[in-house]
Amino acid sequence: MPVRPVSSSLTLPLLLLSLPGCRDSTAPVPSDPRLYASVAVGAQHSCGVRRDGSLDCWGRGVGRAPVPLAPASTFRSAGVGVSTACGLATDGRVHCWDTWDAGRSAGEAPDATVLDTDLRFADLAVGWGHMCGLTAAGDLYCWGANLYGAVGTGSTEAVVAVPTMVASDVTFTAVAAGVSHTCAIADGGEVWCWGETWSGAVGAPGGEMCGASPGRTCTRSPLRVAGGHRFRQMAAGGGHTCGIDESGELLCWGLGHDGQLGHAPTGLCGMTVADLACSPAPTAVSGGLRWSAVSATSARTCAVAEDGGAWCWGRGELGDGTWAGSAVPRSVDVDTRFARIATGMDHSCGVGVDGVVWCWGMNTYGQIGDGSPSMGWPAPVAVRFFESG
Repeated sequence: MPVRPVSSSLTLPLLLLSLPGCRDSTAPVPSDPRLYASVAVGAQHSCGVRRDGSLDCWGRGVGRAPVPLAPASTFRSAGVGVSTACGLATDGRVHCWDTWDAGRSAGEAPDATVLDTDLRFADLAVGWGHMCGLTAAGDLYCWGANLYGAVGTGSTEAVVAVPTMVASDVTFTAVAAGVSHTCAIADGGEVWCWGETWSGAVGAPGGEMCGASPGRTCTRSPLRVAGGHRFRQMAAGGGHTCGIDESGELLCWGLGHDGQLGHAPTGLCGMTVADLACSPAPTAVSGGLRWSAVSATSARTCAVAEDGGAWCWGRGELGDGTWAGSAVPRSVDVDTRFARIATGMDHSCGVGVDGVVWCWGMNTYGQIGDGSPSMGWPAPVAVRFFESG
């Protein structure tokens, strides 16, 4: 598979689709699962880094079962956006694939592009339209769509074409990229966010008018999240953010009209009038559990409890055996202990401690990865790999 260096203007289109189709509720018996270290989920496709460092993707533009990408490279992690999948290689380079690229047969791997920069990254976050890379020294660089300040460089440009340092003298340890905002954990555990502020996802007051929509406010440089919490992990969704603090408590803030906060919203937010339920400051998820991993998307949050159980809440596709939504955490219906979890537009996946990946939700484009023609699974099914030949 050819790999070609390209300009670093690797951006993702800001596109949210709704997927129609029938939904089958009879799950197959898991067979031939591959062992993975991590998984990433986007709009209509998924990717997983195997324990040997190789990278597979499945879903729209790739196929209904995992397809190996970049077999000559090894990867630390993967990130998935709307139509793009990216992998952070062990040498610190960023490889990306346009998985929606037309003209390929099902099961044929897309060509890779390698970010054209001398920077080497230790962590990578892929949002809906922008990306961020964190160096081993704690310097944070972002690039891509910046209409609402998600790149955080202070620039008013609609697109920041090359990796540019975030406008802050803070040393960061982790980063999470959402649809139109970004958050990062500083080395002291405090969280800083930037991008859209009208939704409350930034977790701090302030902002200026951005873009053409009336009332759509943003901040183009980092603001410290209110409350004085110290976090060890973050997740940025469409209009909300969640973080696990040092005690293992999970707190969420921002929009909550679809139940994605996991608690009763404490206020109202909106672009022109305050008419959407939200929590403008971090508030604990209900249930009293302690948590080890979290992932967020536009209207859903999924997390792993310290005992390895997976839970989801928000606008449906929660993995509990139904298609209903919930404003409080619902247990994912599978007898396994999870290590990692990732949620996308209308499907989610988790990595078990045994390395098996389980996915649930819509499967219109094969994003579940079980190889079946089913349009969706309300409870988890195991990802399967089919050997060629």
